[in-house]
Amino acid sequence: TILAHPKANRLGRNIEQEADASRMQEILSTAIASRQEEFRLFSFEEQGADWLAGYTSIDVTVNPRETRSWAVLAITPLSNTLYGLEEIKQVLIVLTLGLLTANLLVTLYLARDLALPMEQLSDYALHIYHHHPAEQAPKNFKVRELNHLAEALDSMVERLEDRAEELEAAWQEAQAANQLKSEFLATTSHELRTPLNAIIGCVRLVRDDCCDSREEELEFLQQADEAAIHLLKIINDLLDIAKIEAGKVELNLQPVSIQDLCEQCLKMIQPGAEKKRLSLAIEVDDRQLRVPLDERRVRQMVINLLSNAVKFTQEGGQVKLSGRIAYGHELAQDVRPDHSPINPTTPYLCLEVIDSGIGIPKERWHLLFRPFQQIDSSLTRKHEGTGLGLALTKRLAELHGGTISFQSTPSKGSTFRIWLPSGEAKLTEDLASA
Repeated sequence: TILAHPKANRLGRNIEQEADASRMQEILSTAIASRQEEFRLFSFEEQGADWLAGYTSIDVTVNPRETRSWAVLAITPLSNTLYGLEEIKQVLIVLTLGLLTANLLVTLYLARDLALPMEQLSDYALHIYHHHPAEQAPKNFKVRELNHLAEALDSMVERLEDRAEELEAAWQEAQAANQLKSEFLATTSHELRTPLNAIIGCVRLVRDDCCDSREEELEFLQQADEAAIHLLKIINDLLDIAKIEAGKVELNLQPVSIQDLCEQCLKMIQPGAEKKRLSLAIEVDDRQLRVPLDERRVRQMVINLLSNAVKFTQEGGQVKLSGRIAYGHELAQDVRPDHSPINPTTPYLCLEVIDSGIGIPKERWHLLFRPFQQIDSSLTRKHEGTGLGLALTKRLAELHGGTISFQSTPSKGSTFRIWLPSGEAKLTEDLASA
């Protein structure tokens, strides 16, 4: 029996009188038997309208000794239940369309923000590829990663430019070395042929008995001897520079009298100086000064400087050789081929060669200490020499732990100084009494 119903005409009616009586009976039986809450769709009317029903069973005490199970059924038309879903569906449709539109706009915006910077970076790369002067890559993009890419491109281009400059410099050095080699071969072959031709010519004149007297024979033999000595010097210079390059030169340091060393060196270049009527002078601050040196190598250095002074000084000029103890601070006024640090308070033996010759233009200073090269290739034809003298002198000074410096003024002359560690410099008389 229906005890409660929204419609008054349904109250008190038996379930059997309902349109869907069998299903109602099934629901009530299930509810009473299992006490489970369920929702089912079914029709209570003859026209078959759908309803949404919820039901459960409860125990009701009729009297103290009797309890009955009652079924509570709550129903509502399905159309009423789903009425709000239509509005939700419309909202979802509008929201979905809005999201799709926003997604499309965001996609177009991002595509523009990505495509335009990528196009600019591509143009920059093509600009570099066609060897145009490099500018900074475009930056200040809205995408951080693209700014990082632009910075990476700038760094890469900078490294490539540095590498290209290094390769260009290396190529130019290789070209210069190749040119220098060709000039050296031409110069050296000429320098070797000249004394060889003199030796061959003088010896053949004596051998073929073409001389009128014994004195003439001796004169030719003297010329051959001088040419042979000159040839030997050239060969020794070549061997010495090769040994130094290979690190095979060892120094034999012994106490050397600086006065005696300077006098011996001056005597060796005296014949050449007399031919040009040059005035030679020697000045040693302390005639008793002795310094531990490799005498043969130091003599070789000084003679190289004196030979250059005689060679490049006009007739009637002056050449002076001096020796003294000096300190490193004096080096600050000179030009050095290297820039190694010098202690201003360290004592050095300074061997100085001063001439009143042609001098050296400042733009040629960087060529002075390069092997096989004179300051001007045009001088090679006017002045003999392989261009090894200064290079050999510099390297021998460095082997002693010293250096070489110079000052020069065109048309006024040059001053070259050899700086060698003085070590425990002593006086001859002190050594004799020790």
